[in-house]
Amino acid sequence: MNILIIDDNKDILEILNIYLSENHRVRIFNCSQMALKTYQKYQNFDLIITDFFMPLLFGYSLIESILKINSSQNIIICSGTPCNEIDLIVNRYRDLIQLIKKPFDFSEFDKAIDTFFSDN
Repeated sequence: MNILIIDDNKDILEILNIYLSENHRVRIFNCSQMALKTYQKYQNFDLIITDFFMPLLFGYSLIESILKINSSQNIIICSGTPCNEIDLIVNRYRDLIQLIKKPFDFSEFDKAIDTFFSDN
């Protein structure tokens, strides 16, 4: 599976990269704008894992932009800060988006991936 991970925290990126690379092909970005530019060229990601609160391109705008390109893209929001915007977007796209709260347990990613791709 091809996974795109976006987070401005390089430690989170590295931890998720190490864990998920054991079974998946992973591409990481610590800049949401660069990640979106890459996604516009290459939409071959089965899953996107993204932080919500990032500089330059906020999570809500990033996710809306991604879903305009591919309306069936599966996304995991990984955030430690609750907010109404996260709740709104998760509820709006409940079949496509899941929320994992920081600090996280790796098993939460395994469960989310299984939920998204259990029929495949």
